[in-house]
Amino acid sequence: MSESLNTRNPQRARLLVSSLGNAVCVALVSICLLLAGCGESADAIAIRKRLAERQLESPQYVESTVPEPVPEWSGKRNALLAPGVYGLGGLYPSAAYVIDTGDGLILIDTGSDENVVGLRNCMTEVGLQIEDVKFVLLTHAHYDHVFGANRVREVSHATVCVGADDLDVLRSANEFALFSLFPRIEFSGTPIVVDRTLNDGDRIELGDTVIHTMGCPGHTPGSMCYLAEKAGESFLFSGDVIASLRFGPATYPIFISPKFRGDAETYSATIDQLLAMDVPDYLLPGHPRQQTFSRPISIDTQQWQELLLPTQREIRTVVQRHQDDGKDFLDGSPKQIEKGLFYFGEIDGVAVYGLVDAEQSIVVNAPGGEQFLTKLQSRFERLGLDFRTPDAVLLTTRQPTHCSGLVSLAKTTLVMAPGGTPSLVSDAGSWPSLDEASLSRKLSTLVEVIALGEGDASELAYLLEIGGKRVLLTPAVPRNISLDWVTRKTGTAKGTLLEPQATDLRTLLEASDDLREQYLLALDTLGPTRPDIWLPSLPLTGQNANLYDETWHRIIVANRKLASATGDSLVLKASQ
Repeated sequence: MSESLNTRNPQRARLLVSSLGNAVCVALVSICLLLAGCGESADAIAIRKRLAERQLESPQYVESTVPEPVPEWSGKRNALLAPGVYGLGGLYPSAAYVIDTGDGLILIDTGSDENVVGLRNCMTEVGLQIEDVKFVLLTHAHYDHVFGANRVREVSHATVCVGADDLDVLRSANEFALFSLFPRIEFSGTPIVVDRTLNDGDRIELGDTVIHTMGCPGHTPGSMCYLAEKAGESFLFSGDVIASLRFGPATYPIFISPKFRGDAETYSATIDQLLAMDVPDYLLPGHPRQQTFSRPISIDTQQWQELLLPTQREIRTVVQRHQDDGKDFLDGSPKQIEKGLFYFGEIDGVAVYGLVDAEQSIVVNAPGGEQFLTKLQSRFERLGLDFRTPDAVLLTTRQPTHCSGLVSLAKTTLVMAPGGTPSLVSDAGSWPSLDEASLSRKLSTLVEVIALGEGDASELAYLLEIGGKRVLLTPAVPRNISLDWVTRKTGTAKGTLLEPQATDLRTLLEASDDLREQYLLALDTLGPTRPDIWLPSLPLTGQNANLYDETWHRIIVANRKLASATGDSLVLKASQ
């Protein structure tokens, strides 16, 4: 029996032998304990429990539930996709893939679980075991693709490989880079061991399979695609370079701060490279479950171009916009947005902006208490500006988080604030007020001061024109809480809430019906402004200050939906 199994499937044979061995061990020990008079003593129970645990830890033989290749795949279950090629769609949020080469397994990506419980279960379901993995090929350094690598390496002694330009992130366990925009999950912080770095044009051979590596930067600097040749057919394992057959390339990193390691210019070159190559027989993306329904995994030239040509146009547009308008990401690094308009980064979590020229120095928001002026001076110096003490301060809210820095300024400093200038200490008096007409004269342009909310919750936004662009400075409303995914074939966008940003806003709005209503009113007021440049006091996810197309409308809609849904939820809870 074992010889027959070994001939047909040596991996399954080892699974069966391992399982039988553990069962025999449990039986023999139980008999010995009874003969020794242990009965059901505490020692006997403890030993039996440990043996049972060992049995659970060992691979169990399970007849494969996917004996035939599937013609279509939804990406949500484990499947034999072609002879010797398996898709592990039981993992979430990304899939992994296994190639059975006859001389061992090649595993592409390892999932988000450091203990690889789900990965082991998925492999067992298709009749494979982790111990037979010889190579682990990581597509890129994001948590959902790499966290299982250490454990797989430990149990299989596999060679772990990654693109050379993603190596530092894994070796340093850089959580900011590993998690990017997405919610944190439990992570030990252990550096991920890499045995071999890969570059474009490298070659890996094992059994009947040849892997050609393709350097495909843009999603991350070290993103790789793996082109496998097996039995006369080609399989492209694309990671998030092409994340799914629905959304195509995962281009979101090019719309956020370069601190998240995405890059439009290199992504554009990657798409050009993919369009120039021979179309693979099969495309196996990093997030197939995004497809929502079963699709053929084989791909033809028309389908290939429907995925990539719209992406090429999108990325080229982004590259051109970066060249025309700059990479004005509000990511903590001070920068010039337009002539005379500056982002000074954040102080104590609040963004500070400046309207500075030879005639005046006006800042928006004054956080930081007595250290505000000192910190502001350092930001001027980082931008190569001659420091000038602010002539005026524009506050977006009276909250101490935004105006505590007034105490570091001279009492002659003009201040515009909702409800009048604040008095921060009882014996300090207050600063002289600045009105809308005087502000417009100082800036030599019309400034619209927009009142938001009422009473203690009142806030201000400022709308003005600089260099032919409409600039809107706001308090923490609205918020950048969503990310759009574009269906490549139709061009339709699907919004996804970002976490924890959306939960933070929901928690804030649940605290008070009045606050939620004022938030909704503020959205109504700000919606029609349609700015070209948006400068919020609470930038999130390193957002771009420059807005294009329908971005502002989508931001307002996403905030309104969340605020309205929060209200509906509170009403439902109150009625129960």
